[in-house]
Amino acid sequence: MQCNKTLSGVTLFYQKVMYSFEGDFRRKPQQNLAGASAQRKTDRDALILQSQQQRQKREEHRRRLNSTIKIQAYVRSYLTRKHSKQYEREKFDYIFPKTNPDNQVLVSSLVSKILFFYDEQKDYNRLISISQLLLKQWQKVFQSGGSSIQIRRLLVLHLRLLREESEVSLAVPLRMLEVFTSLQSAESSMSYEEAVNVIGGSFFYLIKRGYFKDLCNLMCQRTPPLYGHSPNPPTPLCGALLDLIQRPINLTTQINTIEYEDTVMTEFTSAFLCNPYPEPVEMYMLPALAMDPNRRFPFISFVRSMQDESKFTSGKLVNDSWLLHSVLSLEPPGFADYLRGADHARLANNPTVIEYLKVLARLTENVCNKQITYEYEDSLYSQETAADKDEDSDSEVEPNPTSVREQSLLTRCIEMINEPERCVMVACSQINENDLCEDFLEGISKICHNLLLSHKMALHKYRLLYTLAFKPPFVRGVWRWLSGMSQASSFGGPGTPLLAVLSRGVGAPGVGRLLAPLAVFCALFTLLIGTLHDAEFFRDGDDKPTV
Repeated sequence: MQCNKTLSGVTLFYQKVMYSFEGDFRRKPQQNLAGASAQRKTDRDALILQSQQQRQKREEHRRRLNSTIKIQAYVRSYLTRKHSKQYEREKFDYIFPKTNPDNQVLVSSLVSKILFFYDEQKDYNRLISISQLLLKQWQKVFQSGGSSIQIRRLLVLHLRLLREESEVSLAVPLRMLEVFTSLQSAESSMSYEEAVNVIGGSFFYLIKRGYFKDLCNLMCQRTPPLYGHSPNPPTPLCGALLDLIQRPINLTTQINTIEYEDTVMTEFTSAFLCNPYPEPVEMYMLPALAMDPNRRFPFISFVRSMQDESKFTSGKLVNDSWLLHSVLSLEPPGFADYLRGADHARLANNPTVIEYLKVLARLTENVCNKQITYEYEDSLYSQETAADKDEDSDSEVEPNPTSVREQSLLTRCIEMINEPERCVMVACSQINENDLCEDFLEGISKICHNLLLSHKMALHKYRLLYTLAFKPPFVRGVWRWLSGMSQASSFGGPGTPLLAVLSRGVGAPGVGRLLAPLAVFCALFTLLIGTLHDAEFFRDGDDKPTV
C-alpha cells in the first residue's frame, strides 16, 4: 500500500513536469543596460581627461610624422644639391683648362656653373679665374646681350668679396665693377641708348642688393686718417671708389625713369648721408661730389627723392642733423642762378625752389630740437652771450645730450643757411607781393620758425630772419595768408577764420598749421615796428598801404 502511494506521487510529478513546459529550458543571460563604465563607476571628468589625452597623443604622433617627413625632405634636398654642386664643380675644373676664350657659348656655360655651385670658402680661386677670362674678352661679353643677367649676378658675388673684412685682393673685384659698369665700355659694342639701358639695369640690380652700403664700408676701411676737408682723393683706391659711387648717380640725368632715379638717390642717401657718417664721407666724399666740375651732382633729383614723407616714417631715411648738413653741403654753387636761367621764372614761384624749401623745413627741425651751446657758435653769436652765460652760471644747467660733433655740425648748417649766395637767401631777397604763393610762404615760415626756436636772439643774429623782417611785402603776405586760413562750417555756410577760432581758445583741426607762421609773423613784425614812422601806418595818396 505504501509502495503504491509512492509510485503514484512520482507519476504525478512527472506529469506536471511534462505537461506544464513553457519553453524556458535554460537560464537567460542578464544584461546591464547602463554599460561597463557604470560597473567600474568612472566619473565624467576622468572620461573627458582620458579622451583629451588620447587626442593629444594622436596629434603629437601626427606632428612627429610630419616633422620627420620635412626633415628627411630637407636632408635629401641638401644632399642632392651638394652632390649636384660637387658634380658641376668637378665638371668646371675639367672644362676650364681646355676652354677657348673665343667660344662665348662655353664661357657662358662656365659662368652659369659657377653661379650655381659658388661657395665663398671653396670657390674663390675659381671666381677669380673666370673673372679674369671675362675681363680679357669684355667686348665680346657686351656684344652677347644674353649674358648681361649672368654678369650682374657675377658682380653681386664680387660685392660680397668687398663686404668681407678679410685680406682678399681687391684688384679683380674692383676691375670687374669698373669694366662692366662703364658706359664708355658698353658704347664700344652697342649704341648709346642700348648702353644706357644695359648699364642702368646693372646698377639698378646691384643697388637693390647693397651696392652703396658695400662701397661705403670699403671706403671707411681703406681710407687713411684725414686732416681736413679736401675734394682730392687721399689714395688712388679712394678715387676709384668715388668713381664707382658717382656712376649710377650721374646716370639719373640720362635715364628718364622715375623708379631708377628714386631708388638710386634714396639708397645713396640712406647709405652715405644719414646717421653719423664716418670721416671719409664728411671730409672727402661730400666736398668731392659738390666741387667736381666735370660731373655735376644731380641736386634736383636728390631733392626730389626726399619729398615722400613715408620714407622718413618707415625708417628708410633718417631725419637727423647729418642729413641736413649733407643737403646744404651738396647744394651746388650758383644754384639759384641756374634755376632762374633754366625756368625763366622768379624763384619764389619755381617748383624746384618750393620742393627745396619743403625739404629744408622738415630737416631744420633738428636745429630747434638740439641744444646748441654758445661755445660752438663763435661765428654767429657776439660776446654778449658770454655775459649772459656768466649771469646764469649760478642756476642749474641741464646736461646737454647733443654731442660736441653734432653741435659743431648744426652750427655750420645755420651758417650755410644764412649765407647770401644760398638759394634760400637769394629767393627771399627778391620777393615781390605777386610772388608769394601759399607753398612758398609755408616752407619759409617753417624754416624761420625752426631758426627762431634755436636761440633766444635768433631774430637779431640770423641774416635770413632780419632780412625778411625788413621786407614789408613778405610780412603783409604772411598776414594775408594767416587771415585767409579758415575752418569749414558744419552747416555749409562760410568758413570761420582760424585766427578767430584761436583767439577764442577753441581747439580746431587746422590750428596746428597756423601756429608756426603766426609765431614768425609776430617775431618779424616786432622787429619791423620799431623802425616805422607813424605816417607809415596810414595810406598814402594812392590809397596803397605802405606797411
